[in-house]
Amino acid sequence: ELGRFLATTPAPHQNLVQAIEMGQKGLELSERKTDALEALAIAYGAAGRFDEAKTLMNEAIEKAKAGGFMGAAERLGETLAQIEEKAKTAKASAN
Repeated sequence: ELGRFLATTPAPHQNLVQAIEMGQKGLELSERKTDALEALAIAYGAAGRFDEAKTLMNEAIEKAKAGGFMGAAERLGETLAQIEEKAKTAKASAN
């Protein structure tokens, strides 16, 4: 949760490098649980690493669905939609 906080907190407290490092370690320790996948995906998205973020979110959604957690899958889908919108905005700004 600290990694998610560091990724989503406004500057000057935002620390994306640390958020990603914590997210990667959390993912490793949790054996790729959905909340760890989501936390790292949020950090990647905040850092502009949208493809990696989307890949992790899709994995989290599939795991939630496979476990029968449809409400969690829906919430994760909403997070994925936010990441996709952020990626679209970033791409439009770059052009």
